[in-house]
Amino acid sequence: MKIKPLWHRFLFVACLVYFMGLLLFFALQKYLADWPSWFTLVSTFSIFLFVPFPLILIITWQIRSRIILTLSFGMLILFSILFGHLFLPRPTASPLDDATLISFTTFNLGPGTAKPEQVVTEVEATDSDIIAVQEMTAETAQLLKTRLAKKYPNQILNVTTHSTGLLSRYPISASEWFQPASEGRGTLYTLIIVKGSPLHLFAPHLLPPDITWWKDYPIPIGLDDQPQQRQLADIANRANAIGSQVVIMGDLNINDQTHAYPQLASKFRDTYREVGWGLGYTFPSGLRIHNLFPNSALLGTIPVPGPLVRLDYIFHTADITAQDAHVHCRGGSDHCYLTAKLRLQ
Repeated sequence: MKIKPLWHRFLFVACLVYFMGLLLFFALQKYLADWPSWFTLVSTFSIFLFVPFPLILIITWQIRSRIILTLSFGMLILFSILFGHLFLPRPTASPLDDATLISFTTFNLGPGTAKPEQVVTEVEATDSDIIAVQEMTAETAQLLKTRLAKKYPNQILNVTTHSTGLLSRYPISASEWFQPASEGRGTLYTLIIVKGSPLHLFAPHLLPPDITWWKDYPIPIGLDDQPQQRQLADIANRANAIGSQVVIMGDLNINDQTHAYPQLASKFRDTYREVGWGLGYTFPSGLRIHNLFPNSALLGTIPVPGPLVRLDYIFHTADITAQDAHVHCRGGSDHCYLTAKLRLQ
């Protein structure tokens, strides 16, 4: 009997450990009720656990192991179950009368990374009917007011109290700010009259989850999204109490692989997942290390790869029909922005 080289046996063991680790992780992700902070962090980037998979296929071909080959097919099936649906062609939507479609945009304007003139030009270029913006500066708010007043006569842009704003072609009948779960940033609720039909719009901008860093290095080792879970549950309950004609859109600062995401997704339709294609990642865009860690002089000019996570969302109630949704990485912000077309009843 031919004895396999030592490196063959080492690769076999490494591949086996990798496959078993993936199975264990995703089983825990599905059935573990309380996630420790490190598990939430890994879950946020869980799709990247499959990055070594192409290398595994090459190794499988080299060492000719039937066991590893079988496990490789198993991992391919696992990836297909977890993420494959994101890359399938979307069913062609029934043509909708353009007159009945309402376009929406949510855009984090990225202060400190984007020039106000640049992002305002991009906001105007979206030509959406209703636009929610986050992280306005005083200069950006003033530009939005003066340049887009005619196009969007209905505006909520009070940067002295809130960095979230709203632009609408349609009349805003009522509006209020509330603090979800009595913590974090205020969330804007508006009642907008769209062609005689009431639209209830929530525009949240949650604070980022607390990140635990390893010593003083820019290496994350844990992530706590408990506050985001509480806040999204509160927003979901308020929106669910209205019942119909509800849209929730904004920068939620959570990824769709964490426990916070189902707080909304279990009650409302995720527009991008319904009619978009691909991962839908929106952050980071066009950043360098010094944007995140100003004290990292040595690594400061290195580009941050991205987008790596999905933070920006548009949700809607089942009585609203989604036509399309797209992510756009333009305008100079550190966030890509999300657009969608929806038809109200």
